[in-house]
Amino acid sequence: DYGNALAASGLADLAFYEGRISEAKVILEKGIAFDLEKAPKFIAADKYIILAQLHLLQGKKDLAVKAADQALDTSKEEEVMFAAAEIYTQTGQEDKARNLQTELSKKIEPGYRAFAKIIGGQLSMTRGDVTGAIDLFLEAQDLADTWLNHFLLGRAYLEAGAFSEAYSEFETCLKRRGEATSVFFNDLPTYRYMPPVFYYLGRAQEGLKSAEATNSYKAFLSIKEKGDGDWMVEDARRRLGNL
Repeated sequence: DYGNALAASGLADLAFYEGRISEAKVILEKGIAFDLEKAPKFIAADKYIILAQLHLLQGKKDLAVKAADQALDTSKEEEVMFAAAEIYTQTGQEDKARNLQTELSKKIEPGYRAFAKIIGGQLSMTRGDVTGAIDLFLEAQDLADTWLNHFLLGRAYLEAGAFSEAYSEFETCLKRRGEATSVFFNDLPTYRYMPPVFYYLGRAQEGLKSAEATNSYKAFLSIKEKGDGDWMVEDARRRLGNL
């Protein structure tokens, strides 16, 4: 049953990776029903998180919040708390995000305290305090050198117009792409985090007036060619058309 639960997570992650959003949702909904009955609760919670991320990608914030709430109702694993807080930071649920940040900041393990710093950084980003976010992501990096933090730091640098620094962080993500297969180090698949690296790398290259931006956007769109389309795909197509 554990194997079946993990296999369904892998299929949903792959569908998300390729942008097959509708298919991913079907896999997740079936998988959650199975997991709640027959598998460890944290695997069901992880599926709720993936569902929340899919809703967010489609701009369905209410459904994203509901799925994040369900994830936390199912499991209070630290990785679930962090991922739910990420959803809350992007859906205007600042109080919920801060409560989870406080919980994680009390943990002994440096990795979990790094999660707390990352949540703080994401909250700063939503308030438009980009330099504050960069400071917090750098503090998180001192606690634990994670793939996810390099990605978020790259996005913050991009927002600040620091294109060289952003480029460097996204290049690190590409070099360490193996870590993207499970960004939380808990065997649960997260390769869906990888395609946006090509999109944001293209944005950084555009800022640097580099012709390589074309290749980055093409790499991103080739991954998503079987997908349903979302805002990032549309923007990548638009940007590629303008180059």
